[in-house]
Amino acid sequence: MIDVTFVNSSTKRSRRERGSLPPLAPPPRQARGIEKRERLYEAALAEFDARGFDGSRVEDIVARAQTSWGSFFRYFMRKEDVLLHAGAIEYRRRVRPLVEAGLLEDRPVRGVALEAFRALLSSQLPPHVHGALLREIMATPDRFAEVLGPDEPPFLELIARVIALGQERGEVTTAADALSLAAVLVAGTLFVTIQGGFADLRGLRGLPDAESPETVLERAFAVAWRAMEP
Repeated sequence: MIDVTFVNSSTKRSRRERGSLPPLAPPPRQARGIEKRERLYEAALAEFDARGFDGSRVEDIVARAQTSWGSFFRYFMRKEDVLLHAGAIEYRRRVRPLVEAGLLEDRPVRGVALEAFRALLSSQLPPHVHGALLREIMATPDRFAEVLGPDEPPFLELIARVIALGQERGEVTTAADALSLAAVLVAGTLFVTIQGGFADLRGLRGLPDAESPETVLERAFAVAWRAMEP
């Protein structure tokens, strides 16, 4: 299984992704531990919503959850890991099932791929929290893949499957392998969408309606897909 989630480029990996991150906390197995981690998770999301991710503090999270510092770090080694946990929930609930359904229905692969990217932008989280979540996933793709677990194919692998099917049908170029094309599509679409849609990429501010992440996504995907055409 491919052990990356979005784009695993050594030239763009942050220092955190080069071995300086602590190991993930093991998931709780007993009901009491599961309940406590869920309480901390919900408290953290509430703090992120109220104060923004950067402005949130662990001491406020544990106070809201009515638990201790030690409990927080037993289940989340960093507050960023709360975002990865939220991302894994969203990914399992919506993104992967949508892609797999599209493949089973034999829909045109361009539409399946575009729906997968749209699903990444769809969330019940506040936009500023969802933007922080997406940025953290892109910054630490290997860690997010570890959160997903060995039985959950990461996003890049899903897109590679879509492209491989498109190559078999003649809908996608065979000038490069499916994984390489998937990396081009993911990088060309998500980087611009996350930075432009959630972080106000200055180069996009003059475009009509570029304030919306969905609008940025549609434009970036259209440009990146041209490299996929046969």
